[in-house]
Amino acid sequence: MSLRNYLPRLTGGTFLTLIKHSTYTKQSARALKSGKSDPMSQIHILQWLINLADKTQPKKPDEKSFSPKCSDYIRCEDISSPTYLPFNINDEKNAVETFINDITYEKNKTCIRANEFTNHFIATNGLLKNKLAYSLLTIIKEDTAINESEIIYINSINGDRTKAQLENITEIDLSSLILGCWYYILSKQIKNTDGKETIQAWHTYGTPNARGTWNCDLFKEFTSLNIDFIETDFNKNSENAATAIFFDTNEQDFNDNNEEEIKGKNTNKNNGSSKDAKILNQRIINNYGKGKYFEHIENAYFNDDED
Repeated sequence: MSLRNYLPRLTGGTFLTLIKHSTYTKQSARALKSGKSDPMSQIHILQWLINLADKTQPKKPDEKSFSPKCSDYIRCEDISSPTYLPFNINDEKNAVETFINDITYEKNKTCIRANEFTNHFIATNGLLKNKLAYSLLTIIKEDTAINESEIIYINSINGDRTKAQLENITEIDLSSLILGCWYYILSKQIKNTDGKETIQAWHTYGTPNARGTWNCDLFKEFTSLNIDFIETDFNKNSENAATAIFFDTNEQDFNDNNEEEIKGKNTNKNNGSSKDAKILNQRIINNYGKGKYFEHIENAYFNDDED
């Protein structure tokens, strides 16, 4: 790892920034120009993270009001207002207490939600997945505010890991690392503004008030990870495996407008073939990068027609 002229800090804003730059845009440039929402935008990522922490929080906030709050958060600005960002444990309707309770008493269900989040936003792109894992592991190691004994990797089946234990980890479930980082940020009430210097170091600014161009040294220095990526089957530990999916990936705001809902059985219709999909460990993942993700279904039919 290179010597840095800044101290990397793991905060809500730096965490969201790394995830944002590890996703891909599902909508075409033409679709985005016509006003269609990008389901991989920072707005959607942050809303999913809020629901990961507390599944009772609203899933569709007013985008015009939520967007500036999201922009402030990702820039590591002060986010003291709880209206759309329920991250202050002292506020009445905060997501933090629920998150702590879920990790304590329903850890496996929370791990399932984290796995859904990771598969929806990140898992289809191998290089970006590697860069994200490397960046998170690096920032955890170099952030001196994180104690060596801090649990920063949460996995209900294979066990949690502390910062010290991550030093020698040989296999990793990315969803467990994402969940551990998010839990650390919220449960420890990490000040978002602590990451402002890190955000500025990750961008190149032409003028003082410019938005800045992504120029993250962590992404640049990445070459390879000597770590095997695994995907834990958290559903085998769940009493409600068939209904464990929480996030509604068929909602218009989160997915392609023309996607059709596919349910368990359909014996009346088969208009297409399975050539569009790969079947991996009982999971069906669309080849064309549209993000279709289904689990624990007996029969699924995919039309060959393109949108």
